[in-house]
Amino acid sequence: LECAADDLKIQIENSPASKDSGLAAASLVSLASDQPAEVSTVDLKDPALVRKYNMWRIRVFMGLFFGYIASHFTRSSFTYVAPVLRKEVGVTMEQIGVIASIF
Repeated sequence: LECAADDLKIQIENSPASKDSGLAAASLVSLASDQPAEVSTVDLKDPALVRKYNMWRIRVFMGLFFGYIASHFTRSSFTYVAPVLRKEVGVTMEQIGVIASIF
């Protein structure tokens, strides 16, 4: 897999040997010289790394899940609040449309 940005290229190689050992290698290659700039390896079978990955995966999922729920509740509750805003505060339909488009 290769991904090129302005003057750097990232190469991720999965050789048969790396699949057996659980290691992934990535290198930065300068497009100007095509010489490897840096190579780093990650042990994908390291229990501490797997535990940390799983912890962050759950945190990201929960953050997205609760964020979506909060967004859904605020969107659906505005339907019931809009008539009250028109009657008591004097908000026009145009202003309600602008407020609704923000969500």
